[in-house]
Formats: sequence, structure tokens, C-alpha cells
Amino acid sequence: MDRYLTERAKCLLNATDNQRIEELENESIIEHPLYVETTNRMQKLFLKSPKRGMDCMMIVGPTGMGKTQLLVDFEESHPPFRDEEGELQRPVVYVTLNSGPSAKRFFTRLVTTLKIPISLTSMMPALEATVLNTLKAYKTRMIIIDEIQNVENALTKNQKVEFLNLLRDLNESLQIPVVVCGIEDSLMALNSDGQLGRRFHPLVTIPKWEFSDIARNLLADFEATLPLRKPSNLHETMLATQILEMSEGLTGYIGKLIRQAAIKAIQTETEAITADLLTNLEWKQPRTQFSDAANEFYKLIKKPRSG
Repeated sequence: MDRYLTERAKCLLNATDNQRIEELENESIIEHPLYVETTNRMQKLFLKSPKRGMDCMMIVGPTGMGKTQLLVDFEESHPPFRDEEGELQRPVVYVTLNSGPSAKRFFTRLVTTLKIPISLTSMMPALEATVLNTLKAYKTRMIIIDEIQNVENALTKNQKVEFLNLLRDLNESLQIPVVVCGIEDSLMALNSDGQLGRRFHPLVTIPKWEFSDIARNLLADFEATLPLRKPSNLHETMLATQILEMSEGLTGYIGKLIRQAAIKAIQTETEAITADLLTNLEWKQPRTQFSDAANEFYKLIKKPRSG
């Protein structure tokens, strides 16, 4: 029985090594069941008629699970457009919270995202009124806020209360759902406001991948995108276990590991990902990569200034 490959992978089987490697260097998204389920839940909220007390949604999961890509994909599937009267509409607005996400910083981020012609040094009431009026004029149906854990990690108690009140006001004033996303700390931030926490339902948790039939299907889906000339059978128990251990079950690192291994398979003319190839691959565990990045940043900020 022939193995399953995507049409794109089939077309590349007879391409040059360089062409196949170039393809593998482009990150691809696998729409696994949880990705699809979460997207469908967001779409269900998006389609609801505006009303007071509109339900919101919270997406929680470790770094590296593809949450941000899912949110960006959702925004891109609902792009800005002009209606029959030529008026600009922006159905979905996506923003990321930087460290220290005060209410004013959040509104200045929205001003920048929406390209509103107002000075970023304007007083808070003017910023808030202008942003709200713009979102209403654009007939925005959903606001997505990423990295919500920064509310818990970077703000004082009073600033956090102010920001949570801001989320409630956005939900009430615009009568649209607000979707927030982040790591587990996000729950602590929203649970400190019982009324607001109850409104963020459904809560979607995106856990790390563990060995299971669903995880094996994910690996099979990844393999179907690889322009390798021999089957690797990534879904089989030994390889699946090895890949999940090396990637620590993080979606982004599963994809990165498989693509890196596939490139090595082409370069070595093995044309398949094997246990030995994975073992000999130059690969750092995600925790090691995060640690190295943190150490480099620490060295940078501690480096004495010249002069």
C-alpha cells in the first residue's frame, strides 16, 4: 500500500536536494484536532450576535504549543474588507501584550494596530474613546489578546485591577467576545476577578503532547508533508516516543525537530528519518534552548557600556 503524502510533497519528490531542503526550511502548520476544535470554538463565538454579557474565551497552554500561530491564522481568516458603501470593516483585531501591559500601553498598542491618527501621548480618556469608536466603526466582532500572563507577571495589584476592568469594559461597551491567550499564569490573573473569570468560558487548555493515538496521528500528518523518498513511519512506537521525548511534547519543537531531521536525511542520502539519525542529530532540548537564550540575554544586559 502506498504511503500517504500531500500533493505538495508528491510534487517535490523528484525535485533537487536544494529545492527539497528549501521547502523544509519553511515552517508549516499541521491542523491537528485540538487546533481545529479551538478554531471552531472561536468561530462559534465570532458568529454570535452582539449582546451585553457576551461570553469570552481563554486559551491556556505552555510556550511552544502553537497558540500564537493559531490566533494569527484566525485573524488572517477574517481579514479587513470594505463593505458595499466602501467603509472599512475589521472583523477581528489581534494584539500581543508586552511586559508591563498597563491600560494605557494596551490602548496605544491598539492605536498602532488600527493605525488610528491620534498622538500616542494623548491622555487616557481620549485614547480610550477614540479606540472604542474606531472599533465600533470597523464593526469589529472579536478582540484577541495574546500573552495575557504579563498582566499577572508585570503589573502591580492596582494596575492589574485597572487592566481587568478594561477587559470587562471592552466586553460590555462593544458587546463582543474577547479572547485571551497565554501560559498557566493567565488563570491566576483572571481568577483574581471572579465575575470576569466566570465570563471567560469556554476555557481551552492546550497540553503538551504525550504518547497516544492522537499524538501518533499528528506525527503521521507531519510525515505526509515531508518530501522524502522513503517512508519513515514516524507514528510507530519507537520513533514516536523518541520524537516526543526530544521535543518535550511541544508542537512547535515537534515540527522543528522533524524538519531538521528530514533535512539531514536528504543530506546523508538516507531519505528517511530513523532512530539513529535522530540520536546523532545536533539538537538541543527546548528547556536547554530557553536556558541558553536567557543566559545570552543576561550577558547582554550585564555587559558594561563602552565609554
